[in-house]
Amino acid sequence: MGLLSYILRRLLLAIPTFIGITLVCFALVHVVPGGPVEERLRAMRSLDGGGETGGASSHAAPSAVAEEYRRELIRHYGFDQPLLKRYGRWVFHNRLGLSMESYKYPGRTAWQLIRERIPVSLWFGVTGFVLSYLVCIPLGVAKALRDGSRFDVATSLAVFVGYALPAFAVGMVLKMLLCGSVDAHWDVLPLGGLRSEGYAAL
Repeated sequence: MGLLSYILRRLLLAIPTFIGITLVCFALVHVVPGGPVEERLRAMRSLDGGGETGGASSHAAPSAVAEEYRRELIRHYGFDQPLLKRYGRWVFHNRLGLSMESYKYPGRTAWQLIRERIPVSLWFGVTGFVLSYLVCIPLGVAKALRDGSRFDVATSLAVFVGYALPAFAVGMVLKMLLCGSVDAHWDVLPLGGLRSEGYAAL
C-alpha cells in the first residue's frame, strides 16, 4: 500500500505541475516583447518606407491606418479576449499552441515547423552522444591506469578547457579554420547544409 500511495501522490502531483508549466509558457508567449502584432506593424512601417513627407495631413493618415491595423491584428490573434478564455483555447483547442498558425511563417503551424527540424536535432543529438562516449570511456580508462601521470594531468586540463569554452565560439573558430571563410586557412568543409556539394553523384 505504501508504494501504491506514493505512486498515486506522484501522479496527482503531476496535475498542478502540468498546469504550472503551461501557465508559465502561456505567460511567456504573451509578455515577451516583439510579439506578432509588433512584428506585423514593423513590417508595415518598413514597406511604407517612412515616406511621411507631405505635412500634417500625411502624418495623420498613416497613424490612423496603423492604429486600425493594430486593432484588427489584436482581434485576429485573439488578444482582445479574456485571459482565461485565451489560456483555455491555447491548451485545448490549439493543443498547447502546437496547432496554432506560426506568427513568423503564415500558413504553417508550430508543429509543422518543429516536425521539420526533429530529424536534424535527432541526428546531431545521437551522433554527439555516441561520439562523446566513444571518446570518454577509453579516455577514462586510460586516465585511471595512468593516475597522477603527465598524461592524466594534460587530459584533465584539456577536458576542463573544453568544458569552459562556449560551443558556439569553438564552432565559429573551426568554421574560420576549416571552411574557407578566411583565405589564409583551409577550405575542406562546407559552410552550411547537411550534405556536401555534388553529394548525389558521390
